[in-house]
Amino acid sequence: MTVAPITSVFADFMRSVSTVTARFEERARAIARGEIDSEDIVGMIEDRRAVEADLATVRVADEMIGSLLDMVA
Repeated sequence: MTVAPITSVFADFMRSVSTVTARFEERARAIARGEIDSEDIVGMIEDRRAVEADLATVRVADEMIGSLLDMVA
């Protein structure tokens, strides 16, 4: 089993958040223009869940680092 370096986890998180934010903003603009589409609403919900999942990954990585630092200290 290989473990990704923590910097990779954070870099992946930032890329994902950036991509999801751009999609979310475009969908929000479409809805604001009155172009209400059920796919846009569903997509926004999916994007929110994707960010929540990415954030959970970062939290776990942060907890792991904290545990490792506690062991070393």
